[in-house]
Amino acid sequence: MSPKKLLVGAGIAAAFLSGGAVAASDYPPDEPSATTVLSSSEGGATERPSTLASTGSDSGSLVVIAGGAVVAGAGLLVVARRRRQPAAS
Repeated sequence: MSPKKLLVGAGIAAAFLSGGAVAASDYPPDEPSATTVLSSSEGGATERPSTLASTGSDSGSLVVIAGGAVVAGAGLLVVARRRRQPAAS
């Protein structure tokens, strides 16, 4: 491996690790966030929504992107192997 590639890789790793340290230094925030009271202390009956809140994430788009990356990588491997094989004479 060339020294240039090692230097670039080390720079990327250092940038990645220092970014995490900067983000961690700001946690927890100094001031608490403002809160909003959504209910009152009065004892009235409240209507509840008939459906549950949507929680979690929709990972369908990430699966499509990852699948495209895998297909593109496989295609690049096929092209690279064909270029390496000597031409049949």
